[in-house]
Amino acid sequence: MNEAKREIDYQKWTWKVLEYTAKAVIGIIVIAFLYQGITKGYEFGYEIFHSKPLTKQCEVSEKIEIKKNDSAFEIGRTLEEKKIISSAAVFWAQSWLYELEIRPGIYCVGSDMSSKDILTMLDIGKQEKLPE
Repeated sequence: MNEAKREIDYQKWTWKVLEYTAKAVIGIIVIAFLYQGITKGYEFGYEIFHSKPLTKQCEVSEKIEIKKNDSAFEIGRTLEEKKIISSAAVFWAQSWLYELEIRPGIYCVGSDMSSKDILTMLDIGKQEKLPE
């Protein structure tokens, strides 16, 4: 009988160790996800209010045509694909937060411009002069 009781105690102890180990692993995973989320959220928020150009010198320069019904996110995605800005989501968030109006036209943008600079240019309508 003493042997059977000892076996049951070992089983209970084993299950407790497994339970606490599982809780610790789940806790570590949750903390890792929280850390990643907080870090990415901070970077996103910082970039919205302190956007910097993708490059210091104009390595990429493009003429883009903005149509009347183009959304800020579509324009941002195009600029991101052409390596002009780093994030279409930041571009969209800035246009929404700063309540900037995007005017249709043809604009010359470069990788040495921040997304806020590009949005300001689109808001005031500083277009590329086309040859007549």
